[in-house]
Amino acid sequence: MPYTGNVPASVPIRSSDLPDGIVATAKLADLAVTNAKVAADGIGANTKLAAAVVDANAIAASAVGASELATGAVSANTKLASGVVTTHALATSAVITAKLASDAVTTAKISDSNVTTAKLADSSVTTAKISDSNVTTAKLADSGVTTAKLADSNVTTAKLADSGVTTAKIADVAVTVAKLATTGRFALVRFDRDMTTAAGTTTHAHGGSVTPVLIIAIAHIEGSGEFSVGLAVPATGVNECSRKRGDQLTYTRQVNALYLAADGSTYQNANISGDATNLIFTWIKGGSPTGTGKILCAVFF
Repeated sequence: MPYTGNVPASVPIRSSDLPDGIVATAKLADLAVTNAKVAADGIGANTKLAAAVVDANAIAASAVGASELATGAVSANTKLASGVVTTHALATSAVITAKLASDAVTTAKISDSNVTTAKLADSSVTTAKISDSNVTTAKLADSGVTTAKLADSNVTTAKLADSGVTTAKIADVAVTVAKLATTGRFALVRFDRDMTTAAGTTTHAHGGSVTPVLIIAIAHIEGSGEFSVGLAVPATGVNECSRKRGDQLTYTRQVNALYLAADGSTYQNANISGDATNLIFTWIKGGSPTGTGKILCAVFF
């Protein structure tokens, strides 16, 4: 058979029949170079692959390791699937404040006992944040409880230290007879008696809260030299009196402890008794006395 050009070989052409480098790119059919035809490490990434020729389908599973990624190549917003970054993928201290969304740190995310004083903003602990009965003595600063912080009537006897109430702390006229110890207490009761007033009974509070054991009464008519000094014992009803009239001083054992007299026929006398509240004066009037009687009683309890 006649041929045009070179006479073909009478046997198949083997790879050894071809000189190195004789098969040019143009001699390769499309898709003719399969994986099996490529020597291990035969394709250099920088020289043999065209730009963008390797798509996702050409990459084997788990083939792209950390060393295969260029710096900054993984974009958080587009390259990472939702939920793909697990705790293990985060480096220690990698989540900084700027990475936290507002309100992202919930109570469940905070370990117990980890909100320290340094973590609290000034004035951030309001009354509503403090559990009842949790502000103990140790939590109060020295001098931290001012007068304005004390509710009215809440400083009880038990709250006062022994000898804590000094003289300066007691208001004027605040110590009444009732505030004094029962034994050895006394009170002064002073009043005026209009000498023209009709006979009868008058009462005058003594403030002792108990029945007096002894009453000493001093009385005189204003502007005169007449006076009397008497005593009464409520428990027995005893009333005795000494009086001065003119130049005479007379002791009278009678039923009256108080004697106001200008003379022997014009007078105001009184029997004195008492109970837990009042001194009781039972007045007897003789004639038509005038003027003002001044009476001072020392009451002993």
